[in-house]
Amino acid sequence: MASQGAKELSELARTTSIADFGHNGAFDQDWYAVRMFRPSAMTFFRSCLERLLIACALTCAVTGCPSAKPPSQPPTIPERKPSSQAETAPSTKEAPFAALTEGSISANAWLADEFAKEDATVAGWQSEAFHDQENAQLNRLGELLSQGTIRAQQLESIVLADVSFSPLRPDNLTNVYSDDAVVVQRPSNNDPSETRLQGREALAAALQTLVDDVQPTDIHVKFKGLHVGLAEASATTVADFQLSWRHADGVSQINSVWHMQWTREAEPRLKSIRVGGYEEVRPAQGRLQFVDVAPAVLGGTDAYRQQLVHGYDYWRARSDRSLGSDLAGNQGIAVGDANGDGLDDIYVLQPGGLPNRLFLHQQDGTAIDVSREAGVDYLDFSRAALFLDVDNDGDQDLVLGMNAGLLMLENDGQGRFQFRRALRCPGSVYSLAAADFDNDGLIDLFACGRYPQGALNEETRVQGLPIPYHDANNGGPNSLWRNRGAWTFENVTKKSGLDVNNRRFTLAAAWEDYDNDGDQDLYVANDFGRNNLYRNEAGKFVDVAAAEGVEDIGAGMSASWGDVNNDGRMDLYVGNMFSSAGHRVAFQPQFMPDVDRRTRAEFQRHARGNSLFLNQGDRDAADFDDVTLPAHVNLGRWAWGSMFVDLNSDGWEDIFVANGFITTEQSGDL
Repeated sequence: MASQGAKELSELARTTSIADFGHNGAFDQDWYAVRMFRPSAMTFFRSCLERLLIACALTCAVTGCPSAKPPSQPPTIPERKPSSQAETAPSTKEAPFAALTEGSISANAWLADEFAKEDATVAGWQSEAFHDQENAQLNRLGELLSQGTIRAQQLESIVLADVSFSPLRPDNLTNVYSDDAVVVQRPSNNDPSETRLQGREALAAALQTLVDDVQPTDIHVKFKGLHVGLAEASATTVADFQLSWRHADGVSQINSVWHMQWTREAEPRLKSIRVGGYEEVRPAQGRLQFVDVAPAVLGGTDAYRQQLVHGYDYWRARSDRSLGSDLAGNQGIAVGDANGDGLDDIYVLQPGGLPNRLFLHQQDGTAIDVSREAGVDYLDFSRAALFLDVDNDGDQDLVLGMNAGLLMLENDGQGRFQFRRALRCPGSVYSLAAADFDNDGLIDLFACGRYPQGALNEETRVQGLPIPYHDANNGGPNSLWRNRGAWTFENVTKKSGLDVNNRRFTLAAAWEDYDNDGDQDLYVANDFGRNNLYRNEAGKFVDVAAAEGVEDIGAGMSASWGDVNNDGRMDLYVGNMFSSAGHRVAFQPQFMPDVDRRTRAEFQRHARGNSLFLNQGDRDAADFDDVTLPAHVNLGRWAWGSMFVDLNSDGWEDIFVANGFITTEQSGDL
């Protein structure tokens, strides 16, 4: 394994605890951030770390482990009080939870409160309780659609006999976009149709038209509930509907919004459906199609067959957490020509304990693993990497972002790398962005430090918790490193003005000369705070995000610059978290009733999803217009990464979004 730089890495980590260096609390942040949207603690995006912590507490409650005394210090948790009845082994799965209400451990009151909130009705959130009922019915409807055949009798428990509805697939579809790869159709009038059909038989027939001539194994159906309104005898809801299927010509997809009315029963039934926002996307003759070629390209390597093919969950379950791992598995990759043969190569980052991998692109399209020979098979927990020419000698050097800081590796021109320098960063490095910010001909580095570490983490004493969660500025500092040549770098964060609003739990940053004045400006996407747009004024930076209209308060995950309308000005796309639960909850009157209107609006904005800002150039008002909703680009789901790219080579920038998260069934016994 790579050994050069080990001494320097050890020096970087000397003042950082194992917990700081390997695991920095990233897991509980995601849950803490989003659970505010649903005070009932119903499933929104549940953090596995919280489950693990509760599991430990439950184990202590059941086994009595808190009474075990450390050798040199008294116990800090009181022992269980004897029960008035003879203690017996729990006879049901609920028994361990009962212990949480008896004061057996110091965390019981908090845990009992949290478990009580799992019942939305107890917490006073009748709208969320109804959503769970509605969602169960919509999932049943989705299962019927997935089977490819729908009969009226199958709908008896889901819809009323006299259900009324507008056409589920409008007749007046027209092409709003078409090229050699794809055709997009929408109704000539995209408002919800006033045409009404009625009856369970008619609805079954209408549903069948959505899946006619589709193989059942190829159908994917998804409803995402956005709104719930309750009356005494009925309920109104709004949900995004998506249906996609694979066929010989590629993949087709239907998107629409269903406005529904329901009965108020234990199992609510549909009274009516209105369909709006209908859109149908189909492949054209020269279809745009992506194929997973990883087995063909990497399948000849042991690294792929023995390690990568298993996936992140497999190795996380078999690795020592002290080596460093991340619930999201958000280790990155770097693409560049490592050996100067004109072909792009791939460097794959790994959780701690697994070696990073360098795959060299071969002329036949395959790749070989040269990680050990190239000297880059580091076992340290790594999240970010960049190929870039640090020393201006014409080849691609390598910079690694590790938890404790940056590792600089020099390329010998043949794809072999030698350690040159390690830089300690005050925040744990999550991503990197490079540009020559001072126009001196040397590439500089910006390191995104999401969480504080070492002494700074001790100083905050909040264990990485964003406070307040939707507008925090207590995260790990980002750092700007000026390249001074000869592999020396200076931390110029404060000197350059980038220490302003600089602790907002940053996940990504992107350089671009947005004002066309000849120097590189910087946009910073923050997970738990407002975003930053630092305008470069001769090497000094000023945060103008608010003035330019791009603070985009939300769960910022990524940022990308591109000229959307080909007007010569760079526009901005920001990847955030879209939350259907946030849409439902944040607009309910009982959500944070004591806060002012502005704060409530910020929480509501937090759930909206991705954002597109159109650069209008220098003007008295903000330079950017938010065109997200009219452009239909907010629903990127849990959007980790986003980028502009001309997918169909038509001269116009398209948007690609990488999204998703760990999704599992909720286990009653944790």
